[in-house]
Amino acid sequence: MIPVLLPIFAAILCATSFGLTISLLMPALTLRMEALGYSGAAIGLHGAIAGVASLIIAPLTPWLVKRFGFARLLRMMLFFGGISIASIALSDDPIAWLLPRFGFSLCVTCIFALSESWINTITPQHQRGLMIGIYAATLSLGFAAGPAILASISAQSAWLVPIAVACLAPVLLAACIAPRDIGAMHSINVRALVAVFKRVPVPLAAALTFGIFETSAFTFMPLWGLANHISVADSTLLITMLNLGIVLFQLPLGLLAGRLPPRPLLAAVVGLIVVFSGVLAIYAAHMSIWVLYAVVLVWGGLAAALYTVGLVWLMALVAPSEIVQANSYFVWMYTIGMVLAPQLMGLMHDVAPQMGVMLGIGSVLLLYFIALIRKS
Repeated sequence: MIPVLLPIFAAILCATSFGLTISLLMPALTLRMEALGYSGAAIGLHGAIAGVASLIIAPLTPWLVKRFGFARLLRMMLFFGGISIASIALSDDPIAWLLPRFGFSLCVTCIFALSESWINTITPQHQRGLMIGIYAATLSLGFAAGPAILASISAQSAWLVPIAVACLAPVLLAACIAPRDIGAMHSINVRALVAVFKRVPVPLAAALTFGIFETSAFTFMPLWGLANHISVADSTLLITMLNLGIVLFQLPLGLLAGRLPPRPLLAAVVGLIVVFSGVLAIYAAHMSIWVLYAVVLVWGGLAAALYTVGLVWLMALVAPSEIVQANSYFVWMYTIGMVLAPQLMGLMHDVAPQMGVMLGIGSVLLLYFIALIRKS
């Protein structure tokens, strides 16, 4: 039993490392740049480099696996990812961080893609739903733990970079037991993505919207908190509460998605997210920190529907032979959202620091809500 579970555990560790590393470094670099006097637009442009790296590595990963082998590629990404993160400590100039940020984003995204393919390959069909659920929950817990670590050490701490490198340590265990080959991975074809988007635009747009939502929160929630006179530690912990909401709401939303029509369910949830975004934009400065934590937890939990319900909806609309391909495109749409979000929200933060980010997120969700309630 243990030999069977060990590879599954290793794949889950890779996903947790991805969540930890990204959620620790994204808000930390944002806070460091804010302390140096950079504008929201500049911070957003800097953050967009992570999305660009993800867009580049996603279609290349299947070719890299074929070229180097699964285990070897995992070790390569671990090595270069650690070097990239360590390079951040060599300079206090954000311009000098661009290449390391691109490097570690590229490496950890590749590690995540490898772990996702690994868990799907080694999990028996009758256990796949359970294991994917555990995989997704631990990924979200990794995302929740990163900001909690940051709140305890501060963005300016000399321990930031060593801890970020240490977050990749579980990948070392995974690399030691990883197979040489896991079979062919599905390649992303941009033309095919456009064709699928024309057929089922609204379900695919759920991933795009979630990418914008999540990346905006990771990058700008600490700045939004500071603008509303919330301490640095509490502002950082808001990201932890958001991700705990995603963990807690994932299973109930998944069960609802299997029993209710996905379009009206998603429309109802997105409508609530728009309302919560407005509440956070207008009343956050007047809430106690515990009430704010609770509101953000529910807000983030509801946003999990964009990914969970959106993916269930998409899978129901495509042929069985298209499921793997459609899943790849759903993830890639999320990555496109990662590129768009920082630039848009950076500008909104500069215009209105206390409410701009929340109004920006609410506006994006409102546009998606309109798409949902329109007749097909």
